[in-house]
Amino acid sequence: MADLSSSGIDNKYKEIYDALTGAYTRAMLDERLIQEFDWAKRCDLPLSLCFIDLDYFKSINDAYGHGRGDEVLVSLVKRIGMVMRKSDMLFRYGGDEFVLIFPNTQKEEALPLLIKIHEVFKSEPVVGNPPLTLSLSMGVASFPGDAQSVEALLKSADSRCYEAKRNGRGCIISDCELDNTCINFSNGDLLVERERVDISLEYFIESLPSARRGVLGLLGPSGSGCTVLLDRVFSLAEKDNLYTIKLSSNDELKSLPYGVIKKSKEFNSANGYISIDYIENTLINLVNANNKKGIVFIIDNLKYTDYATINFIRYLMIYGKFQSIGLVYSNEKDDLRSFENLKVPLYEIYEIKPLTLVGTYKLLKNILKCDVPDEFVTWLNNQTKGLPKHIFEGLSYLYEQDVIKIRSNNKFIIDEEYKNVYLDKRLGIKSNMPYNNIPKLTTEFVGRENEIRELNKLLDKNRLVTILGTGGIGKTRLAIQVAIERLNDYKDGVYFIPLASVNQPDLVISAITTELNIKEMSGQLMFDTVKEYFSDKHCLVILDNFEQVISSASIISELLAAAPLLSVLVTSREAMRISGEYIYNIPFMDIKKNDKTYSVEEIIVDPAIALFITRAQTVKPDFILTEVNAPLVIELCGSLDGIPLAIELAASNINELSIEEMLIKNKERLKWAWKEMTVVPERQQTLNNVIEWSYNMLGEAEKKFFNRLGIFAGSFTKKAAENVVSEGLDSLDINDGFRMLINKCLIRISFSNTRNEEIYLDMIETIREYALNNLKNCCEYEIYVKRHAEYYLMLIEEANEKLNGHMMKEWLNRIERAYLNIRRAIEWSQEAGNTDMELRLAAAMGLFWETRGFWSEGKNLLEGIIDKYQGKYKSEVFAKVYHWYGKMLMLQGENKKAMIIFEEGLALCRELGNVQVEASILHNLAYIYGLIGNVEEQEKMLLDSLELYKQINDKSGMAVILSDLGMMDFYVGKYDMLSEYSNESLQLSKETENKRCMSWALLRLGYAERSKGKYEEAIRLFKNALDIHEELDDKMGITESLISLAEIMRSQGEYDLALQYYYKNLNICEDIGYKELKARIMNDLGEVYRYRGDYNLARDFYENSLKVLKEINHKGNIIWVYRNLAELKMIDGDFAEAKAYFIKSLELHIITKQRSLVHLMLVLGGLAEVETESGNLIKAAILIGAAQLLADKVKRIISKNDMAEYDRRFLYIESKMSEEDFRKAYDEGYSMDLENVLRYSMEV
Repeated sequence: MADLSSSGIDNKYKEIYDALTGAYTRAMLDERLIQEFDWAKRCDLPLSLCFIDLDYFKSINDAYGHGRGDEVLVSLVKRIGMVMRKSDMLFRYGGDEFVLIFPNTQKEEALPLLIKIHEVFKSEPVVGNPPLTLSLSMGVASFPGDAQSVEALLKSADSRCYEAKRNGRGCIISDCELDNTCINFSNGDLLVERERVDISLEYFIESLPSARRGVLGLLGPSGSGCTVLLDRVFSLAEKDNLYTIKLSSNDELKSLPYGVIKKSKEFNSANGYISIDYIENTLINLVNANNKKGIVFIIDNLKYTDYATINFIRYLMIYGKFQSIGLVYSNEKDDLRSFENLKVPLYEIYEIKPLTLVGTYKLLKNILKCDVPDEFVTWLNNQTKGLPKHIFEGLSYLYEQDVIKIRSNNKFIIDEEYKNVYLDKRLGIKSNMPYNNIPKLTTEFVGRENEIRELNKLLDKNRLVTILGTGGIGKTRLAIQVAIERLNDYKDGVYFIPLASVNQPDLVISAITTELNIKEMSGQLMFDTVKEYFSDKHCLVILDNFEQVISSASIISELLAAAPLLSVLVTSREAMRISGEYIYNIPFMDIKKNDKTYSVEEIIVDPAIALFITRAQTVKPDFILTEVNAPLVIELCGSLDGIPLAIELAASNINELSIEEMLIKNKERLKWAWKEMTVVPERQQTLNNVIEWSYNMLGEAEKKFFNRLGIFAGSFTKKAAENVVSEGLDSLDINDGFRMLINKCLIRISFSNTRNEEIYLDMIETIREYALNNLKNCCEYEIYVKRHAEYYLMLIEEANEKLNGHMMKEWLNRIERAYLNIRRAIEWSQEAGNTDMELRLAAAMGLFWETRGFWSEGKNLLEGIIDKYQGKYKSEVFAKVYHWYGKMLMLQGENKKAMIIFEEGLALCRELGNVQVEASILHNLAYIYGLIGNVEEQEKMLLDSLELYKQINDKSGMAVILSDLGMMDFYVGKYDMLSEYSNESLQLSKETENKRCMSWALLRLGYAERSKGKYEEAIRLFKNALDIHEELDDKMGITESLISLAEIMRSQGEYDLALQYYYKNLNICEDIGYKELKARIMNDLGEVYRYRGDYNLARDFYENSLKVLKEINHKGNIIWVYRNLAELKMIDGDFAEAKAYFIKSLELHIITKQRSLVHLMLVLGGLAEVETESGNLIKAAILIGAAQLLADKVKRIISKNDMAEYDRRFLYIESKMSEEDFRKAYDEGYSMDLENVLRYSMEV
């Protein structure tokens, strides 16, 4: 088949494909069928063929027109295509008749596919006005069984299709002996023993408009007929003038936001993101357009419906704008997902049970049109579990196997052979569940799909698996869920053994015998009895809460040795550490970052968020996730470490505390208790109890060690712990202490650096809070918080000594992993009034803050220190604080304030004689003078800074200054000096092994190569610099490397690559608050879109860039935006406004003493064209001559499009004048000095 449009199809294509439906043509059938038949005959292969006829098609054309008929045919082909295999071929035979060929397929293999096609077509109405529910008549025949020639095969299938029509339509005939009747798959009374439910459905739909809100649930096993009843709802709702939305769920859609809604006919054309407002407004428009009284959602299989859809329907029920809203859904009886707690006027739940023997008899009599032997009814009911769907499938199978036959008098006979048929196995019907004592759950199990999948894989291969995790993480619930899914894998049962109340190892066997009701044998040890009991049983035993009887692990090992078919699943806070044990560490629930880019729909599929919502709705039915509360829910779940129990505890308090109040009272989270859930064990009624359960299993020295570790914030090393908390632990070896706490899941390994064998550990925040509370209560807090701060001061000062060498990356990473601890040390020094420590810590963090992009955080902390000590404290370390505070301000565009701080810091440095910091401040002041346009002062300060660095032989400082001096020369066309400075900078960087300085030198060398026209070499150098910056995770360096790559790509017309670099860079600048570069990127993006012809988008980028540049007073880049806006005005034909922008750009260039020759060349070229359009041809030629002088110097670094634009202007002006006049004026401009050119260009 092919998806075709009517236009552009050549004659050959028309011969192959039907233009309307995309199926193959009749001509292709005649050709292809002969080929397939000859191949089947030659290779002794089967071949099946089916005639398909659309029932009552003529009536559709007569009633609704041929256009509607065409829609139906297209829909039919599309639905057949959903089922047929790649090897199958569909042909349009004529009108509403189609032929389906099944190569290498027996008739018995083709029938299930045809049944599926039949079910797919009738399961959902054909979309359109009106929706139509239709059926198919089909006749199937095969070679060699039914025919020995092509003609006979076609005739046989055609005859059977005709017989299907004669026998009531909507059925499949596959046997030539059936001349008068057949088993009809759709004409049975599908409402047998469903009559009361049917009446209730009618009442529900009739009452909905007056009740306004209603929910009706149909609970039953798969195949019980719930889908048929939902079809009935569809018909009733349509009849009562209600708009119906039919949603069909499956496991694949469950994890997709609005998965089932997007699959529906109303939204299957919606691309990408859809929101609550979008869906509601679309539905309102549909209801109004069709003049309906309200809307009814029909959900088949609620179990697999995504949380976003459920949240949306709840929203509509509570806040929706519709006059009346109904929900009718089907679900499995044992699934806990429901709308039970949603208070609506109409609410009914019906259990759809399997058919009784009487019901099965009625259904069979209705289908077979005769009495059926009781013995067969009983057998079929047992084999199919009384489920209508399986009954239909079973009859179909028996019919195909000649077990059910028809006599010439149209009466059925049932061969006794049916007793030897294992129909349940043939149909894949699960047998009765093996015995189990799995606890019945009262709440829905949410998330953990990956964990279930991984545990199933482990249990497939291993007989002993331990689910390891801290308290409250959901080990028991996960084990139970895995057991439920594996019930049929163990023929002798699944047994759940709770050990929470067992605190002595020798009572484990007693707990097992009690749960399994194993009787004691006289003269035999109880353990031997248990081993004998399990010796031949294929079963799964779950040992829950094994951590407190861990010393009995050898018993489990011995039991497994005695019972070769036994599998054991253990939940514990500590590993058993016996042979054959496979440990599965259960992770905390992942939580999205609180990012504004996430929609409600994306957030709600997060398991932690979904868990909070489902539990909150059990106590507060009208709770809905919205754009307003979503960020708060993310923050709350994040603060609870993604621990399921903690999330459930918080959700259970939603009636008494708002989410905002929970966040405010977060320090009390250890005391939060379950509300309205009294069945929870005492050990799980608060987080405090959960942690205390593990804490009480520790010895006294271990408890002391655990409490002291609470002093650390975030991750810490073993070395840090040895330095801070190891004293006075009695006989406890610190390594043993770590092992013990890790084994009991009270701390965890968070990172291991194999290069230097440094291991990082951490506690989850709730456990840390518990430990810290204990430390404060035992009066040791002040001792260890001071030791903690002293250790991290030592660490950060050691790091500062190493950051300018070859170990920069390693030490930056160490600081980042210790960051929370360093912040905690700064906070303590402030609380304790330890000014010296506070200043030393803050000053030492400056380079880290700059490199890793923590600009806002650094600025805020340093601002508090400056405000507190300004004018009161003079020291070299305070001068460093001034330097770093000024730098953080400067990086975030607060240049005026930064200049004031730098000037104060500079005065302090000179008073104290601190040359190092003075040189750094001068370097930063030079940068600010460059931003505001004072280029002369910028150069002076760079040279002064270089001189100071030379005095103290600071090669890293010298390397950076040389790089910046080289870029100043780049802008004025002194490319040889740029190369010289950059090479000298690179050499100094190599001598000091300073990778960061090396990367900046490589960037500058890239610009030098670009100035020579060696673009590939320039790109290579830029990429080398980017690699180093990314290795160091140097945010500022990454942004500079990216814009260098983006600019060169833009200059060469590689716009797609340029855009990738620009947008990646823009995201980083947004994250770190780099306003100056953000403005520059937006200006460049405007250039890309201008040359691509998207002038509105270009203007938006220019204007946004100008807004930021004015905010940070960056006049050096404002000149470029004015020039670009002038170019847009030229495109608009507004030459007066264009000239005004060009002049403003030049004026600012002069005022700020800018030196960019490229800028001057482009502006003069633009002004030359303006003067041409104004008739001032002599002036235009003079300006283009002056521009050409500059172009000769900088043409290699100008973008291709800018150069092409300039060349066009040159030729345009030249064409307007005589050769003599043009050459005379051109030469005058070319020989004019720059000062006179600028003055002349701005003359009116």
